[in-house]
Amino acid sequence: MNLKLLFFVCCLIGLDAIAQFGPRQLIYEHPISGGRMIRTADFDNDGDQDTVIAILDFIAWYPNDGYGNFGEPNIIDLNIGNVYNLLAEDIDGDNLVDLVVSSFGEDKVVWYKNLGSGLFSNAQIIASGLNKAGGITQADFDSDGDADLVLGVINGAGLYWVENLNGQGDFSTLNTVDANIAQARRQGLGDVDGDGDIDIVSNATGARLSWFENVDGQGDFSIQHSIDNQGSYENAFDLGDLDDDGDLDIVSEKNGDLIWRENLDGLGNFGSIMIIHSGVDTANDIRIADLDNDGFMDVLSALTSINKIAWYKNTDGMGTFGPQQLLDPELFFPRSVDTADLDNDGDLDVLVSTVHPQEHGSYWYENLTILEVGEIENMSIVLYPNPATNTVIIKNTGQLEIETISIYDVLGRLVLTKETDFYTLDISKLASGILFVHIVSEDEILIKQLVKE
Repeated sequence: MNLKLLFFVCCLIGLDAIAQFGPRQLIYEHPISGGRMIRTADFDNDGDQDTVIAILDFIAWYPNDGYGNFGEPNIIDLNIGNVYNLLAEDIDGDNLVDLVVSSFGEDKVVWYKNLGSGLFSNAQIIASGLNKAGGITQADFDSDGDADLVLGVINGAGLYWVENLNGQGDFSTLNTVDANIAQARRQGLGDVDGDGDIDIVSNATGARLSWFENVDGQGDFSIQHSIDNQGSYENAFDLGDLDDDGDLDIVSEKNGDLIWRENLDGLGNFGSIMIIHSGVDTANDIRIADLDNDGFMDVLSALTSINKIAWYKNTDGMGTFGPQQLLDPELFFPRSVDTADLDNDGDLDVLVSTVHPQEHGSYWYENLTILEVGEIENMSIVLYPNPATNTVIIKNTGQLEIETISIYDVLGRLVLTKETDFYTLDISKLASGILFVHIVSEDEILIKQLVKE
């Protein structure tokens, strides 16, 4: 260890990982209106995270050089008709990230095939006549290994899912989840009841927040469970494990407060409201992600009505949150947030898009996290080969007693956990891209970056 590194390590002894964020950095300034939605994915298959932004009728993606420097827009569509939501997912199983878009103005949901090198096809209609298409989310609802979609309607009533019939983006007609649910603007997907299939959480008018059980693992959502039906409409929410018990909890904004509800038994029975922060007014977007690399899920929010971007540290991994920490204390009307490692330094950066006459751009904030000593000295763990396609060997050259290994993608989502056999990792079923391997011992968390080809 050289003297500079030794001095740096000595200065950090006793410190926990701390997430600090750099100043606002411009991705693109939109000449007419701000970005309604921002998401990240590797669109040109070069190993780093690019970004896609929807600006009313306009959709474009912006290439990243791997250091957070973004290039000029690559136009995908100039006349989509008032985008409400977008997804970046591999729809046709060719290992290229496609786009799915809901058009509020044209009452439809469409997808754009990634043709390679970031070139996209024209829009292909998935569903139309939706009376103001709103929420869209992707998961495999029928356990056949491909990307199905859930679709919500805003002005009328209806929550539906469509089956990816052949894994190549040919979709079925609408399958009804709930024909009477209104204002289904947001959906969250995950195994809420721990039975191995994907359930649906959705908001609705009348302050309703419900989850629909995937009864047979084939897309039968006939059983609805109420989470809440009192107070105000829960405009934004996200699912994640906040108390480290292996099941999905819910974070949302309700009655002007940022709150969370615990999944009490892993079966989808949720507890009472617990306050993360009072007086946030309106949160237009919420993300659960590990922002400080301590292995616990934190909360990020776009506080639209008070013009702030804020995050909240999960201090103990049990859902005890610290005070509000501002990434940006004055950003007019932040509408959408996302997280990804934009500069390939092993931590999650934050992206935001805004919709306001005075602030109509999309930006990112570099995560300047100070890592623990164990994370700096993680040379005792070697992963090879790296990049890898199927199997990774873990070489433990030190005295580290490994307890668990968890792998996260660049969006902070847990994609693999191992509690035994710490010598090999089977990553054959994981999506291609950059992964973060969290190696947990009794005293420390070591983080290694891994590239899945």
